[in-house]
Amino acid sequence: MKFFKSSAVALAVLILVVAAGSVYGLSRKPLEVQYHQWIVDDAGVLTESTVEMLHSYNQQWDSRYNAAIAVASVDSTHGWSGAKYAAMLGKQWGLGQNDMLLLMIEGKDYQVLYGNSVNSTITDTQESMLRRALDSDYYDGDYDQAALKFFRAADVVFAQLGQQ
Repeated sequence: MKFFKSSAVALAVLILVVAAGSVYGLSRKPLEVQYHQWIVDDAGVLTESTVEMLHSYNQQWDSRYNAAIAVASVDSTHGWSGAKYAAMLGKQWGLGQNDMLLLMIEGKDYQVLYGNSVNSTITDTQESMLRRALDSDYYDGDYDQAALKFFRAADVVFAQLGQQ
């Protein structure tokens, strides 16, 4: 018992706790993105040609609808739920009212986050179309096809929302 009363032991324990907390906090650090470069393939599940195609869609949507879809692929959300991780990324990345975020968690579920304007105007049918575009390829592990089909479906949704 005298061992635990020693100030040197207390200091050592304090240092270990602070170090462990810092390592844990850093492991939960979100992905970094540059403005207008909304695709971060941290899990390495997308090919370069897919990333280029997704950038092309985003450029067109930015000029037509002032909208974009950010994509993040990760192998872990570091203890966060997918929905909370997506919300944190959307906020950190500065996604706007007309934007969406597609979070692909390798080997697990995906998350789709809508900006407030999209969220208030998207219909159940449109949301279902977006999810159907993702589901089969995503759960088969073909993240390239899932992302491309999602973007094609989103192209239709953005056009419909732009007409409202």
